[in-house]
Amino acid sequence: MLEIAIVEDEKIAAQQLWACLERCSQQQGFQYHAQIFTDGLQFVTQYRPEYNIIFMDIMLPRLNGMDTARQLRKLDPYVCLVFTTNMAQFAINGYEVEAVDFILKPVTYSRLSSLFGKILHKIQIQKGIELTIRTTGGIQRILSSDIFYVEIADHLLLYHMERQNIESWGTLKKALEELPSDTFSQCNKSCIVNLSKIRSLQGNKVLLENVTLSISRGRKKEFLSDLDTYLRRG
Repeated sequence: MLEIAIVEDEKIAAQQLWACLERCSQQQGFQYHAQIFTDGLQFVTQYRPEYNIIFMDIMLPRLNGMDTARQLRKLDPYVCLVFTTNMAQFAINGYEVEAVDFILKPVTYSRLSSLFGKILHKIQIQKGIELTIRTTGGIQRILSSDIFYVEIADHLLLYHMERQNIESWGTLKKALEELPSDTFSQCNKSCIVNLSKIRSLQGNKVLLENVTLSISRGRKKEFLSDLDTYLRRG
């Protein structure tokens, strides 16, 4: 079930988008739940990171769509954001807030349908795959999307996640083979990084949520190539 937010102050425009979503759902076989918000400031003030997709009008009252998106990214860096607008020139700065794309109004089924393949692919990458990890205490299932990075010390793998760390016996090579190759890359001899969790690069350092890892000279070229491929595809 996809959770979708439509941030749009024009009633007719919101209804048109909703109708196109309904048709896409029927044609492409996905289920969704959508909510309409008419005020960007209220939306971002009360925001909770529970949506998969946000369609946002750029010309919103009080707080325009671009400024709303800037506030949104401080709260949720991963949600798929799509701008809707009457004029394409207002959407060219969408890269600043990592928008997936934009749609010109009035929204049509053909345009939304062609865009949904890109959106669903990005969401699937974010969800990741389910892994069965043989831990030091038994077996545990986790999602690859929940992993920030994996490191190894004395043949003990440590999977670093937001709410817990999991220990497992094995090799970094084997761990890398089991992780999605389009989302994970090795930055040095002892660490594998989830590319979707990267906040910034500073020289030979990669910054994640609350940790900085080094990029070794021997791994740098391939690691940066993997990151570039990930960003272009996303």
